[in-house]
Amino acid sequence: MNEIKIIALEKKPRSKKYKVITNEEDYNFSEEMLIKYHIFKDQVFTKKEFEKILDDSLVDDYFNKVNDSSILEFEDLVKGK
Repeated sequence: MNEIKIIALEKKPRSKKYKVITNEEDYNFSEEMLIKYHIFKDQVFTKKEFEKILDDSLVDDYFNKVNDSSILEFEDLVKGK
């Protein structure tokens, strides 16, 4: 099959992530990725389009992890730790 179809989206509890269920595999995307790429139920992407989304999602995850640690480090600095 040359297409990826979004079967369902599930909000993860206490998280900013969504489980994206496709006809091939399940993925975890941030809300920002869903908005940026207009990911919704029954949406169809070519494999090439979806690979780009996956690549961008890795960058997004890394940025969020770095940003979260920077925030924690800043809070520690402000608190004098």
